This record gives sequence, structure tokens and C-alpha cells, in this order.
Amino acid sequence: MADAQITVGGGKVVWQLAKRLETAGKRAQPALARALNRGGDMGRTQLFISLNHTTGISRQQIKHAISTRQASPGHLVYTLTGSGKETNIGMFAGRQGKKGVSAAPWKKRRVFKSSFFIKGTKKSYVRTSKERGPLHAMFGPNIGREMGKEPNVTAWERAALNGVERRLIHEIGRLF
Repeated sequence: MADAQITVGGGKVVWQLAKRLETAGKRAQPALARALNRGGDMGRTQLFISLNHTTGISRQQIKHAISTRQASPGHLVYTLTGSGKETNIGMFAGRQGKKGVSAAPWKKRRVFKSSFFIKGTKKSYVRTSKERGPLHAMFGPNIGREMGKEPNVTAWERAALNGVERRLIHEIGRLF
């Protein structure tokens, strides 16, 4: 499973605002949590879009596979956790051909030689020996692994950190 986390820290603006927060007292923690949640939600949206573009998995399936734990005044960390479930290549517009199943995982169509669909399912398999069994399932991208890869991490960090910083300025302005 892959995690992506953002915490309060770093940046000139954050350190300047931290000094002002000392005077705000009890109202500061909820303001920080609101800023983290807003920035985290913005980052989550960009992560969903990036995962859809890189893997070919629908945004609805990505939404169900990634769980969110929002920040609270006592826990100032916004966390996304992706499930480690494998995706069969049949769900990527797979179709049976003479040479095998043609599917488009990672948004690139290719033929998986000697693979086939079992009647009534959209799951692709390949034989591991010359006999009838055993069969080996053909897997595509895994959301938990793909979350930690480069274009997705960059999209998350850029949107989340920018959103948190902008929202912190807004929330601090409300305190004073």
C-alpha cells in the first residue's frame, strides 16, 4: 500500500504565520486542520486525474480504491491510502483476438499473446503449461503502487502544498 502525506511545515509564509498563531491560542489548531483538509482535497482531485491519465483506470474506481483520513485539531496530518488490489487487464477495454487478448492498461493498447477470456467473465488468463491448468491471471496497474510513481506524486505535491499554503493565509486572516 502507498501513502501520500502532507504536514504543516516548511515555506516562508508558513513560518511567518506560525508566529502570529501563538497569539491566536485555541483557535489556531482548527484553522490549521481546515487548511490541511482543503489543500489535501485539492491534491486528492489532482491525484485522481493524474492516476486516470497514467493508468487508464476510471475515476470512479480510483475513488473507491483510495481512502482519505482528514486532519483534525488533534491530528494535523491529511493521509491518502490506496488499496493494494490488482486489476485484471480485461477491465481496460479488453477484447479477444486471434493472437490473444488486446487491452490498454497504462493507456497503451497491446496484445497479450496466448491469453484468453473465460466465457462469461471479463478476466484475462494465460496457461502456465501445455496442460489445461493451472491458469495464471493477467494483471494491469495497481492503484497502491501507481500512487507512489513520479507523475502522480508530482501532481499530488504541487496541488496539495500550494492549496495548503493559500488556505493557511486565508484561515490566519480569519483569526485576526
